[in-house]
Amino acid sequence: MAIFEYEALNQAGKKTSGLIDAGTPREAREKLRHLNLFPIEVLPGSEIIKKRKRWEKIKKEEVALLTRQLSSLLRSGLPLVESVESLAQQHEGRSLQRILLDIGSSIREGKTFHNALSQYPHIFSPLYLNMVKAAEESGELEKVLSHLSFLLFREITFKNKVKNAFTYPLFVLMVGAGVLTFLLLKVIPSLSKLFAQFNYPLPFLTKLLISFSQYLKTNGKWLGLGIIILAGISFFLHKKLHEKIDEWRIKIPLLGKIFLRIMLTNFSFTLSSLIKGGVPILEALTLSRPILNNRRMEQVIQEAEERIKRGESFSRTLREHPLFPPLFIQMVELGEKGGNLEEMLEESSRIYEEETEILLSRFSILLEPIVILGIGVVVGIIVIAILLPIFQMNEILMGK
Repeated sequence: MAIFEYEALNQAGKKTSGLIDAGTPREAREKLRHLNLFPIEVLPGSEIIKKRKRWEKIKKEEVALLTRQLSSLLRSGLPLVESVESLAQQHEGRSLQRILLDIGSSIREGKTFHNALSQYPHIFSPLYLNMVKAAEESGELEKVLSHLSFLLFREITFKNKVKNAFTYPLFVLMVGAGVLTFLLLKVIPSLSKLFAQFNYPLPFLTKLLISFSQYLKTNGKWLGLGIIILAGISFFLHKKLHEKIDEWRIKIPLLGKIFLRIMLTNFSFTLSSLIKGGVPILEALTLSRPILNNRRMEQVIQEAEERIKRGESFSRTLREHPLFPPLFIQMVELGEKGGNLEEMLEESSRIYEEETEILLSRFSILLEPIVILGIGVVVGIIVIAILLPIFQMNEILMGK
């Protein structure tokens, strides 16, 4: 039995589409007619999917869940192709259904699971594909898929923790910026007209605020254009000075420590997972390198690969570069000496993850009051600038 994707007309004459089990396209059409549907087009899922491969988008959470479910089905004794097609029928998302159908069809045609997944490089990362390849060669696909699902869910959880640490301060900053923009572009111009009617001399702070408000209103477009140009120049310089900027980024007080530990957490765990999955150390280093997202540190790892080929140790290369902290180098060295590099890397990842959470918590605790205080001070200055002339006019009127 194969799964076909169809387009048909229902009894009301409206177009409908979906998936149906059948042995042949003809049998699929007959089934549709029995369901009171008039088939327009019936194609194997794989033919339709090929037209859409480039723009099918699947969330990482869905890939992680799919991997866990596939591992469970394989553990229960169901063959791979039947497991994949079973998952296709269970999932409600049409995009994921189509992809699973295509993968199942490729396996039935004689392709390996790795080759079938390779048709979707925008969904399954090189790390994922190489771990599956190593698992197929070692015959431990179910075990490796279980580990992969754990890796993906852990990555998602860790990223969410990092995002959550910055979400509230950024939200407060955006709301504050919106309030300030409203005051400067709407409230202040209205009050300046009101003050002009009384023809009283205004305090310096009020004059300054009104002048700034008028400048923003008159030259707002040019300022926006200037910001866009500066952003473009910054982007260009970042590409040119990428390596140097990456070095500076991890030396920023507090934030630099956070960036470095996030990189080492992800790198350590990814490298450990690849080695555990049966991927050779050199290939594992090549695949893990982009995880660092730091050009200078990636160069160090690339240099380490070349030196490992010549028989040198990984830890020795790292010792010659101050970018990697001593703890990480010591853990790698202990792993090399004890023959349990993957375990030491996993332990290193756990340590750096805990450190990252502590640093993120501290940063968030510091950032929130700073942002709130900063916005409060600016709003307070605006309020004082507005109230000063009102109090002065009131005093003059009372004196009369």
